[in-house]
Amino acid sequence: MTHVVRRAPWTSRKDFPLPIETTGDPSAEDDLHWQRVLTEIVVALTPPLRDRACEVFAPDLFLSRRRQQAAFDGEAEIPADYLAARRVCVRCPASAACEQYARVSGDRQTFLAGMTASQRRGTWGKSWEITARRTLVSELARRGATTSTIAWLLERDVSLIRRDLRMMRAGSVAEDPAA
Repeated sequence: MTHVVRRAPWTSRKDFPLPIETTGDPSAEDDLHWQRVLTEIVVALTPPLRDRACEVFAPDLFLSRRRQQAAFDGEAEIPADYLAARRVCVRCPASAACEQYARVSGDRQTFLAGMTASQRRGTWGKSWEITARRTLVSELARRGATTSTIAWLLERDVSLIRRDLRMMRAGSVAEDPAA
């Protein structure tokens, strides 16, 4: 039986979708398991649908549902649609959860937390990347993933993951300038 794991938004792996034969090979099944765990972690951080203002059509701001969806998909037809989307975000009860999701997922396309993907990259800089990585490293380690498995999943060097784990064990929340 073959499982296909879709490329996740936080990865640039060129081998996705990754077909994994589940023929009893423990390493392939282990890879599939940890890919599922990583997906579960990011999905758990996704704001609930019922609380998101962007899920409800705003006829006072958009001419059509299609234009609203295009704006939140990061493909607005005109720049004014992003301004309208930002107004939706301002009144959203899930904006804090949306911002946390945007930081952890590393989404590079959609309009989240009142910003386009390029605005988030410009505003957050390297710190959001470090925060996102450390959040995922912490959660994967808590679930029992090995350092090398975490490094493989996050496409980072093992030494960087070890440093993150040491800092977390020491209770340090300060950013490591070498990261």
